[in-house]
Amino acid sequence: MAEVETDHSSPLLPPDLENQQNDLEDECEEPYVPWWRDLRAALGIDWRVSSGFMDAIVDQGTLQCEEGRKKMTRIYRDTKSIGPYEPLTEGDIRKLYTGSGVVALSERQLDGIIVVLKLALSLSAAGMSTAEIECLTTGVAESLNLPKRKIQVTMRHVQASFGYIQHFLSTTHSKVLHKLGDLHTIASAVQLADQPDLMKTLALIEIVNARPSPFGWAVENLGYHGFGAFATIAIFRGNWYDFTGVVIVSVAVRLTMFICSFHRALNYLSDIIVPIVIGALTPVVTKYVLCVDNCHNGTIFTAILLIDLPGSELLFAARELKKGNIVGAPRMINAIVTIMYMAMSITLGWQISAYFINNIHHSKPWVVDIDSCAPMTGWWMANAVMMVPLELCFFTVLGIRIRNMFAPGLAVIATMCMNAVWQRHFPDEESYIANAIVTFVGTNLGCGFEYMTGGSHVQILLPIIVILAPGAGALVKVMHQINGDGTNDAWFDLLMQGVSFALGQTLAAELWGPALHTKAAVRVDKTAKDLSSKQTVQKVSSIWLRKARFGYISSA
Repeated sequence: MAEVETDHSSPLLPPDLENQQNDLEDECEEPYVPWWRDLRAALGIDWRVSSGFMDAIVDQGTLQCEEGRKKMTRIYRDTKSIGPYEPLTEGDIRKLYTGSGVVALSERQLDGIIVVLKLALSLSAAGMSTAEIECLTTGVAESLNLPKRKIQVTMRHVQASFGYIQHFLSTTHSKVLHKLGDLHTIASAVQLADQPDLMKTLALIEIVNARPSPFGWAVENLGYHGFGAFATIAIFRGNWYDFTGVVIVSVAVRLTMFICSFHRALNYLSDIIVPIVIGALTPVVTKYVLCVDNCHNGTIFTAILLIDLPGSELLFAARELKKGNIVGAPRMINAIVTIMYMAMSITLGWQISAYFINNIHHSKPWVVDIDSCAPMTGWWMANAVMMVPLELCFFTVLGIRIRNMFAPGLAVIATMCMNAVWQRHFPDEESYIANAIVTFVGTNLGCGFEYMTGGSHVQILLPIIVILAPGAGALVKVMHQINGDGTNDAWFDLLMQGVSFALGQTLAAELWGPALHTKAAVRVDKTAKDLSSKQTVQKVSSIWLRKARFGYISSA
């Protein structure tokens, strides 16, 4: 996750306070180590069970903000970025209010505004849906008694107003699950705490945002490309020729992404350039390296791009629209437009190869081979055996620690085996109904996991959505339309896919909602006391559950 670097030094900061903060940051920040000097950093794996977040709360002597030091602490924090992907600092936000003369706010209210904005930006960068960010941060703002609060979150921006001052901040929506759960815990604890220490809260958010991935960059890249390779067998039921084809093409894809990272314009266009490279190289690999039929091209196309297809976006968009959040509409449109860009880019790359290769297609050299071969792997091999390395790769990309993968992985395998049995016994059942049933079962298992362990049910839900590959079907239909042999129903298919997933997830989440909220209240009680200046918390039954019913507190 990209962070804005700021000057951490301040001549006005007391030396002992500066040393305490620097020591804590030294423990949490990831040092820059070139790969050619230390290969262990690139191949590093964090084998701990948890993130150490609770230890950081209990053991920290971070910012013991007595009244006499709060002014110095605020001066120190004015150099900190307000959030990931946003260049403004906390000091810039504070100056908007102190210099305007329009709104008269106390220092504590200014601190609260910065906490809310920092939480919103951090939760967005970690991957929480926009509707849930709005509910959660609105609850935090209400508990801190901020004036005329209004918060709206989109995929690219966070818009907020407190009084007459408007904020328009930049963000990027990604999926970093090893940070999402802890950020949600902080936000929930602030709502429970009696007079929470906001300086300590800001420091804890900084700790989570600065935390490195539990895997080195080389391991993450292997997980990214390994997911596509194992998907050829576990999801598309291809064979080892497809697996090998993905491995070969992935080398060129990684090299292309590496080159694009050196130039801003190329990096911006990488989501177009990469599919062009895939479309150009795949027919070459299948024809001259693997020497197999053209039907393997479609499996290789979709497997490599599967992790980037907007599958989970469909579910979140449908849920947001159901909740009345208009952000879901552009999110849904963005999903189909992204798929169309991918389809056009693959087709363009195919034309490049077709120009130089004779007989690339048996009848029409300019038509992309998108239809996959008949299933070549048994359902038990695909859904039980090959699903294990597939999940290992996907959890690596999401940043879930090795020792935390077992329970979510087992739940995903159980769900996919149930899906395979359903398809064998009801092969003619409409796929939308099957999606809703499978998502309902998977979400129930995920909520049970969250109830028992405190981990987010998203760890189970996301792999299920990606494995069901809703975006892959839409990609195939768009490419058929480009070839001139399909119907223009990609829009309807994508909408129905999103609604079917959201239906199953919503039913299960609502059934588990009261139990999860009650359990979460007990779980964050300790965190709330650590953030509270009076070491007390508000009554769970009256405050927490009332806000939970109105959506201010939601599961990560």
